[in-house]
Amino acid sequence: MRDDVFTRINDRYSSMSKGQQQLSAYITDCIDKAAFMNAYELGSRVGVSESTVVRFATFLGYKGYKEFSQAMASEVKNHLVPSGPKEAPYISAEIKDTLTDTLKQDIENLESTKDSIDHDAYLRAVEMLLNAKRVFIAGVSFSAPLADYFAMYLRQALPDVRVLSKGSMQHFFSEVIDLNENDVMVGISFPGYSLSVLRLLEYSQTKNTPVITITDSVHSPLNMYSTVNLTASCDRNAFASSPVAGMSVIGALVMGVLSKRSDKVRERNRKMEDLLNEFDFSGVDRMDPLKDSVL
Repeated sequence: MRDDVFTRINDRYSSMSKGQQQLSAYITDCIDKAAFMNAYELGSRVGVSESTVVRFATFLGYKGYKEFSQAMASEVKNHLVPSGPKEAPYISAEIKDTLTDTLKQDIENLESTKDSIDHDAYLRAVEMLLNAKRVFIAGVSFSAPLADYFAMYLRQALPDVRVLSKGSMQHFFSEVIDLNENDVMVGISFPGYSLSVLRLLEYSQTKNTPVITITDSVHSPLNMYSTVNLTASCDRNAFASSPVAGMSVIGALVMGVLSKRSDKVRERNRKMEDLLNEFDFSGVDRMDPLKDSVL
């Protein structure tokens, strides 16, 4: 059984104080930064006292903050340089080889995703999005750009799309406090998985809100809460997970939704064009004091 920082946080989360939960969310999402902060710096970043940080370390079973910090640093090291047979061949390779190796890995991820993705789950996800009163998309850290991209295009066809990608857990819960069964929650997360996203999915389940998850495998912890699960390979030989297949799956969901609402999308685009023409927006976002007037 694993005994890493994330396992200890998950096992003890239900009995944590509010301050400890805030620390858990930040460490889970930003452990690469937290590992190199002292107790005062970590507390200041999260908004809790230094003593709360020290007590949190002992609460997790560490002898003190030093041992806790070392455990976080070990997590970061293990993530950056994988152990075992999957070596990172281009860490020390010539820089000219990195482009080719990266593209090859992304192609493999796309092929793997194409072969393994559940097409019925994809169709159900599209229908869930089309029928939702509101759509909430949760994705932080590595997954935040994916969440923002997804929301930007869904807004062309759906009436109420909200993004949960930046902010504290308090901010996230203030956005979803009135979730209900007519909404849809989308959770996007890849290794190491975001505790913030997991808690939002857990809350969605208590409100009977359907959940779509986009993650790396059927073994992802996000699947504990999913109504429909879509998987995208994210293997990368070194340094970071690959977002390419995840972005492709999201792109397919966007196209599925937009194709079903093509008339609405065309009407929206026409209105946008008329609006820009009405306000004489040429694409140059600055005023010419000799020509333009606010009157």
